[in-house]
Amino acid sequence: MSKVSEAATGETPKVEAAKSEAQGEAPAAEKAEVQIPKGYIEDSQERLVPIRRVRAADLERDRLVRELVADAEQIHERLAAFRTQATARIDDFVEKAGKEYDAPMTGDKGNVTLSSYDGRLRVQISVTEYMEFDERLQVARKLIEGCVKRWGRNASTKLRALINDALQVDKKGHLNAKRLLALRKHEMDGDAEWGRAMQAISDSVRVARTKRYVRVQRRTADGRYETVSLSLATV
Repeated sequence: MSKVSEAATGETPKVEAAKSEAQGEAPAAEKAEVQIPKGYIEDSQERLVPIRRVRAADLERDRLVRELVADAEQIHERLAAFRTQATARIDDFVEKAGKEYDAPMTGDKGNVTLSSYDGRLRVQISVTEYMEFDERLQVARKLIEGCVKRWGRNASTKLRALINDALQVDKKGHLNAKRLLALRKHEMDGDAEWGRAMQAISDSVRVARTKRYVRVQRRTADGRYETVSLSLATV
């Protein structure tokens, strides 16, 4: 089935986009969605199909999905705006507190919890750090494996399990940063090789990025704080 645009102009929307790009213009897809001629609908293979040939149920499903997605996108935009406004207003409040004590607050404000006067409501900003390890992590892993092999039966079952757990990777091939860093608190009676392994772990880690989260909570009758869910999956 040929496209209507092809019949009318001799070019498909894709060809028209390619022409625009060749002439130094942005592709039509980047400017705006391709205009669908009246009386037609685009299928999953980007073919224009006369609406009269589409089942009523398919048209109704298409309309329902588009309406729900449009509503969801509006909610998403409102949530994004709320997050931006909430963090900015809390940051301003923290800065005012700093000025009161002649201690200018600049940069990342960190974790903070603000409560209503009666303590029933509170808003939290928490900062989560996402860490990465460079090539020295593999050096540390090799040294740790050497330690375990050298210790042999002298290594306790609990310690072996702890080390094995720390060196396990998830489905994406990533190591658990917290478990690896937790190994550093074990000194192993001054074992030099173990010490080099722990130093290699410390040297290999860096904070790749941080993310700030806003949590709104309300105190329940039993004294617990319940988070006001802003996630569609948990509403």
